[in-house]
Amino acid sequence: MFDLNSIKEPIFILDLNGKIIEKNKAGDDSLALFFKEGIIKKPLHQLFDLCLKENTSKDIQLWGYSKYLITFQKNNENRVIGQFSLLPQEMTKSTTSKERINLQEIIDNLPLNIYLKNPSGEIIYINPYFQRSDSGLNKSFLGLTAIDYLDKETATKVQAEEKEIWRSGQSRMTEKSMIINGQSKSFLTGKVPAAFPDVGKVLLCYSIDITQQKQTSEILKKEKEHAEASSKAKEQFISVISHEIRTPMNTVVGMTNLLLQSQHYPEQRDYLNALKASSDNLLAIVNDILDLSKIESGKIFFEQTDFSLRNLLEDLRKTFAFKAAEKNVLITLNVSNDIPLYLKGDPFRLNQILLNLISNSVKFTEVGTIDIVADLIESSPKEIQILFTIKDTGIGIPEEKLSLIFESFTQANLDISRKYGGTGLGLTITKKLIELQGGNIGVESKINEGSKFIFNLKFIRSQKTKIRVPPESSINKFQGLDNLRLLVVEDNKMNQLVVLKFLEKQNIQADIAEDGPQALELLKNKEYDLILMDIQMPGMDGYKVSEIIRKEFSEPKSSTPIIALTAMALSEVQEKIKVYGINDYILKPFSPDSLFSKIAENAGNITKDTTPIKTLQPVITNQKHTDLTYLINASDNNASFIKQMIEIFLKQTPDFLSELRTFHDNQDWENFRKVMHKMKPTIKMMGINELNKNVEFIETSVKQQQNLSEVSSHLSIIDTVCQSSFKELQQELERLP
Repeated sequence: MFDLNSIKEPIFILDLNGKIIEKNKAGDDSLALFFKEGIIKKPLHQLFDLCLKENTSKDIQLWGYSKYLITFQKNNENRVIGQFSLLPQEMTKSTTSKERINLQEIIDNLPLNIYLKNPSGEIIYINPYFQRSDSGLNKSFLGLTAIDYLDKETATKVQAEEKEIWRSGQSRMTEKSMIINGQSKSFLTGKVPAAFPDVGKVLLCYSIDITQQKQTSEILKKEKEHAEASSKAKEQFISVISHEIRTPMNTVVGMTNLLLQSQHYPEQRDYLNALKASSDNLLAIVNDILDLSKIESGKIFFEQTDFSLRNLLEDLRKTFAFKAAEKNVLITLNVSNDIPLYLKGDPFRLNQILLNLISNSVKFTEVGTIDIVADLIESSPKEIQILFTIKDTGIGIPEEKLSLIFESFTQANLDISRKYGGTGLGLTITKKLIELQGGNIGVESKINEGSKFIFNLKFIRSQKTKIRVPPESSINKFQGLDNLRLLVVEDNKMNQLVVLKFLEKQNIQADIAEDGPQALELLKNKEYDLILMDIQMPGMDGYKVSEIIRKEFSEPKSSTPIIALTAMALSEVQEKIKVYGINDYILKPFSPDSLFSKIAENAGNITKDTTPIKTLQPVITNQKHTDLTYLINASDNNASFIKQMIEIFLKQTPDFLSELRTFHDNQDWENFRKVMHKMKPTIKMMGINELNKNVEFIETSVKQQQNLSEVSSHLSIIDTVCQSSFKELQQELERLP
């Protein structure tokens, strides 16, 4: 019997219906191309019938593949022998084209789901990888179009998509999901119009199973969200709890200082000193924890603002000079003349770094010196690099501990922690702050000889050359304002005291309302000649209170003159006061001259005496930061009033500074603006005029939401100057009767 397998071309023996009875091995390899479920495919049936009728051979190009000569011959046993021979020109192409063979091998072996469609939408090829996959197409799909294996709606969409791809020549890539064997699968699918040798134009279709990647991505996304939520919760908790502790601690520190300056027994002074030391340490611990939390959570930012390095270092020297002097330790400062007067960088963070290092030197040095040195080590037209050295003659650090001192919660030994206190976070924070700015820090130390900390930082050259300080206005006195009845609506205790003291000098009667509702209640039961209305109040602000007075009260109360007390920008005030029926405004902090002038203009027939007040000499004559002329003139040199104002300033300003820093770090600009609004007049009352430009810059930046990155540096200047001012004012309290 003739061996069909000896023939290399596909041979099929069929019955008269086109069903396979027998085939050779070559026929096995190409079975799916011509037959479906063992029966000749529909596209060949007409050719099959024609061949039987005419007993002839026909050549045909099948589904975009190479041309075959297909011969159907009927034998005497009612069997049909079908032979599929590749045409000679096709054989020549296939044997001479290495590229074609390589391309076929590549597609056959790619670990991707790949299949080809001809322009009619029929599947003409499915690579082995796709046939083996769970979501794959087997050989039975060859010759089928979308309508043969998809529902009508989906098939219509697929055909429309492929039609557009053929028209535009542009490939498509989409992500699809489907249920396979009861499981949800995700695929990245693509269709690319192409042309292959021997095949012609085809649509190369591929799909990549991305189920695992999607699941992994979803897990990572959830883990990231969970980590971010945990980090945010931790950050918020530390921020809140630190602030909640720090705020009352500021009060404890302030009150302790005041008690230390009052009359007390020697034994009580020891108790107060212990209380002060403990409260200072606790406050420092809270601040360290908050700073470390911000650094680790990536919530710390560095400003680029102009500042004077010499002034910053001199202020730091003065800050520690008194405490060092108590221990007979001398602090020296040496700044290279090659360093420009002004630099651009982050003065607040530099101050924090130096504060930690100098504080440690003061803490661990019982006798000798502490040297602060700044040298220029690198210079270019745009930037400079400075080497900072903090050298002391303190207790030193054991050599084996030098590599550990920059780690969190680490100190040289437990005895140091017990004797000197602290969290061991200061140097950790210092190192991180330096490295985050591109610098490095190192240390050299010997036991009982001292330590030397060295670090370098780069700064941008500043274009700044000098600072302008605005001149102060004169103060005038008015007569004839007595017997007026005023309502003062003001929530700030210090402002209340100032206004009442001014009015008292002119025998003006006044009631105080601490908020809007209280003001409305007082006005219901009493008539006033004029209302001084603070604009920036919590809850119901001055604009709303004024609006209610104008709309809901009857005459004559509804037409009572209202003067706004504000520290806001003039343009904003001028626009709004007309809308809410406010007669006039006065900017905080105001002098008696300006206040009485406004009252005279708005309260009726009041005469004005323009005779200037007798100029009084300040109680303090040698202050660097503060100037009490304003308080002296406002109170006719009333020592009791001046003392009371200083005490209020010392009590509330640390809280203001703490709140400002917290709101700044949390970017809570609305509350930041409110606190700055309250603090602004108190700074001017104390005559800290060098801060005017900083306060004005901050107010403008926050209101306009511009230059916010520079706010921190101005805030650090305010903080530094206020700290020095506290010492001056505490010394003044000791001099006052």
